[in-house]
Amino acid sequence: MGDSYPRFVAAAVQAASVFLDREATVEKACRLIGEAADHGARLIVFPEAYIPTYPYWPRELVAARQPNSEACLQAQVTLIKNAVEIPSESTRRLCQAALQADACVMIGINERDTLSGGTLYNTQLYIDRTGQILGKHRKLVPTGTERSVWGRGDGSDLRVFATDCGRIGGLICWENFMPLARAALMAQGQQIHVTHFPGAVPDSLHLSSANVSQIFCRYYAFEGQVFVINAMGYITADVVPDDFPL
Repeated sequence: MGDSYPRFVAAAVQAASVFLDREATVEKACRLIGEAADHGARLIVFPEAYIPTYPYWPRELVAARQPNSEACLQAQVTLIKNAVEIPSESTRRLCQAALQADACVMIGINERDTLSGGTLYNTQLYIDRTGQILGKHRKLVPTGTERSVWGRGDGSDLRVFATDCGRIGGLICWENFMPLARAALMAQGQQIHVTHFPGAVPDSLHLSSANVSQIFCRYYAFEGQVFVINAMGYITADVVPDDFPL
């Protein structure tokens, strides 16, 4: 009969965070993990910096030609207070949700460094179907105005994880454009590439994040001969509280 290969359903979650609210966003993520699992998903991928939100405000200030402001600082403080440490109660709840769903989960978080307590990282968190943290990956080089929010990763966590679904690894947004980062994952026998981008915000080249992500993802799949799952960020004006200063 020959060998058999696993078949599974993957879910790319495209849902808004509960803006700058860690606990509420974790609760929503756990609910969405369960919902995806109820539809048969065994690999569930969330957007970039999903908990507690992607920080759009520095980009908007630059686009409006405004200097850094007290309001931007206030938003950054709120982001730090609502960031996720690994491990923490937030990651415990996410692990429990993955266990109950019997699914592997990759979710984007604003990670707060446990040593400094102040540096944030744009991080992918990997959880297996037994509810254990497989590992994490910090974005190597934050893009553009992201450098006013996140620190740099160091590349030590460019890893591929063996799971029941296959050998899974991932990159964040414009990291997919880095040849050596792609090669590092492919050299480890990567079979599934999980990635995410922020919401579709037009840029000066009249390209959107959605269009660029399609270019990256299709090229990655062709170059690496792997399956690619991409979860785009999603945000609308109605999810931002009226008292948000920006």
